Formats: sequence, C-alpha cells, structure tokens
Amino acid sequence: MDRCITEILWLTSWIRGSTRHYGILTDILGYPTKISIRSLEVDFKLEEGYLSMYVSGVRLMDLDPYNLLRILSVYSYITPMDGMTLTLEGSSNYTMMVELAVPDASDGMSKPIRVDGRHRIVWTFRNLESIDRVELHIVKNPFGISDLTYYEYRYRDRGCLYVLKIYTNSTLISDPIIRSDSILLTIRGGGRCSEASNISIPRDLADGIFVCLLNGSMYLKPIVSKHMDEYWSYIYYPPSVYSIEILWGKPEFKLEADSQDVAIGGEVGLKGILRIHNVGLSGENVTLIVNGEPIADITVKEDGSFSYRFKPTRTGVAYIWARYSSQGLTYETERIRVTVSEYNLPSIIVITITAAALSLATIFILHKRGYISTAFLKNL
Repeated sequence: MDRCITEILWLTSWIRGSTRHYGILTDILGYPTKISIRSLEVDFKLEEGYLSMYVSGVRLMDLDPYNLLRILSVYSYITPMDGMTLTLEGSSNYTMMVELAVPDASDGMSKPIRVDGRHRIVWTFRNLESIDRVELHIVKNPFGISDLTYYEYRYRDRGCLYVLKIYTNSTLISDPIIRSDSILLTIRGGGRCSEASNISIPRDLADGIFVCLLNGSMYLKPIVSKHMDEYWSYIYYPPSVYSIEILWGKPEFKLEADSQDVAIGGEVGLKGILRIHNVGLSGENVTLIVNGEPIADITVKEDGSFSYRFKPTRTGVAYIWARYSSQGLTYETERIRVTVSEYNLPSIIVITITAAALSLATIFILHKRGYISTAFLKNL
C-alpha cells in the first residue's frame, strides 16, 4: 500500500510539473491562436557541470530531459505541424560536451529529416513517436570550445561528395564558400573575449600547408591535426573577426643570392620568399643550411620575405639552401652554388697596380733630383 501511495504521489507530481512545462511550451509556440515560430529548438547545455535545457531560449528548470522529450512527443500528436521543425542540439563547456544518438529506425521512432553528426537532430513536428528514446551522452570535449554549435555542409566536386564539419562558438551568417584551394566562412561573434572554431577538411580535397586569413588580411597560423580521412584546423580569434578563410597548398618558397663569388672576410646577401597564395607566412621560422649544416634560423616578415648576410669562414664551394617545416611537411628551396676564395682577386690586382704606380713615381722623382743615375735606370 505504501508503495502504491508513493507511486501515485510521484505520478501526481510529474503530471503537475509536466502541465506547467506544457504551458510554457504553449506560450512559446503561441498556441492555439497562432504559431509565431517555425522551429522549436531544444538546447541541452552544461552549466556548472549540470545539464540544463533551453527551449527556444527559455530555460526550463527542474525537469528531467526525458520528461521534456515525452511532453514534446505528446504535443506532436495533439498539435501536429508540418510547417514547423523540432531541433535537438547538444552544447558544451571547455571540458565536456553533450552528444545525441538516435536509436535504430526499427525501434519505431519517427525518422529525422536531418542528422548533423552527434550534435544536432532535426524532425518535422508531427507524430514524434518515442522521441524520449534519443540518447544523451556527456563526453569529453576534444575541441576545447565552450558553447559550441555544430554545422555540417555537403560539397560536391568532380563527382565526389565531401562533408565539411564545423564546431564553433561563433554564428555562421551564411553557408561556407568552398573552392578547390580554400574555404571562406562569414561569421558573427558572440561577444566573448575570444572565439574559436574547429573546421574539418576532407584529405582528398586539401593538400599542402594550411594557413588562415582573418578579415581578408590578417595572417593566422591554425593548429592542424589529422584524423582518419580528415584534416582538422583549429583557430581562435577576437570577436571582431567577421570572416575566416582557410587556404591550403604548396608554399611559394625561394632563395636568391646577390653574388656567387666571395672571398674570406666578405659577405653574400641572401633573400627569400615564403608565401601561400600571396599570403606571407609572417612569424614562421626558416632554417638556412650551408653544405648540409644548419647555420641560422630566420623569421619571416609580414610580407613573406626573409634575408640573411652569409659570411664564409672556409674556402671552397658552398651550397646554400633554406628549409621550412610545418604541419608534418618539409619544403626546401633550390640550392645556390657560391665559390669562396682565400683572397679577393680584383682587390689584389688593384693593390698591385697601385703599388707599381707608386714605385715608378718614386723612382722618377728620385731621378729628377739626381739621386738615381740614367745608367741605373737603363739597367732596370
């Protein structure tokens, strides 16, 4: 008897709570007079380690997530609306995140019209059978992005279908512009001190070094990792950023010398370029190598240029080139051949001629003054 009373009290409490939250849903939808929105969004957020729920921006307190899903299931039977969608989305903090999983179709659930990975599921708001069977998992956040939103886009190129995945706490204003060597995102910040995005790029689509351009001009080096058949490009940026362009390709990497002959004590001026699609890789380090031995690390300037004054210390032939390593790839410039001699021959010739001229002038002056005889000059 006590057990039955307990269950009745629990059921009564649940019905009261469900009715209250059902009323909140009714207010949000504007039912029954009119429907003011076309999408009902349920966001599962982690706040201070606990799971909170927001329905179209309204926080629902003291309600189990699965009770909310049961209410939505009942509501979809009472008031089916083909013109409206229900979106379930998992959010995150810096360390943990909420993932969603849909049971097999054989379990009798309504089929979603869209599934974006493990973070967003979209249904038409009609007969949502057993939607409470959607699984909610709290897992480790590998992206380090709080309040992330997941976007998924499909791109077809030369008969191949590619999937672009984006985790970000910024808002994407429009669909990405995808080209053969770049991806352009137009975004709006959320007012935080810093924003972050983690973008996947299929390995079959991209090749070479990845760079990032903020607002069309500011170079930023992304953190790039590989996972199965994808590259992941992680970037963080100030909230003032309104566009992000990820570019990839083989860098333009050149080295030139102002002379190919030098003597011990002299110098050879070296100048180079390191760019990708005319974007200078500012702040990157280039290693200068002479005869296989690294001699200096040079920092690339904002325009992609770098320079160095090479002072040889031994004679012979010096082969000089530059090396750049990034994101697991290494590139080298063509080798420059420089001949190093012990003396600078043009200088020796000038010194010899000058010394001979001075000697002849001295002899002529001494002869004029009578210190040297004509016979002596004839014997020279």
